[in-house]
Amino acid sequence: MSRTLEGSVIRERRQVPLTPTGRQTDIEMGYAFSPSLTRRLEFNVLHVLEPDHVRNAPADTAVLTRYGRRF
Repeated sequence: MSRTLEGSVIRERRQVPLTPTGRQTDIEMGYAFSPSLTRRLEFNVLHVLEPDHVRNAPADTAVLTRYGRRF
């Protein structure tokens, strides 16, 4: 429910199916490397097939790199 600028109430009915149509599959790979005792480099890749459990949805890919150093 919402209102217009004049104050009139707007009512709207919506229906959303809650049943998944697809099967989400996550494929993840990570690698960490420490070139010295105080430094660390990490690399992760995540590839998702049928994201949000929606059949035939385009695949998503995320890449993460992280560098850390102890003081």
